Amino acid sequence: MVKKALVLTLALVFSLSLVGYALADEVSGTISKVASGGKVITVTGDDGKEVELKVSSKRTAIKGVGSAKDLKEGQKVTVTYEGDEAKSITVK
Repeated sequence: MVKKALVLTLALVFSLSLVGYALADEVSGTISKVASGGKVITVTGDDGKEVELKVSSKRTAIKGVGSAKDLKEGQKVTVTYEGDEAKSITVK
């Protein structure tokens, strides 16, 4: 009985962890604006739509550059975001 409850609890936790990934959006394009020392970026997607996103030094994973301070206009990026917050930024 205890083992079954543990397995069900772990399955529930795993399922709920996937919900965050299902809710995340992604945009690939070019950084068109950098504000507040890299804490806010605007990405113009390949489809022409602009997305303004907050960048957190603790909650945003950044690949391809050292930190948010290294984000520059004109860089090609792929950004995964939820709401108005960037979850991951990959600079190409």
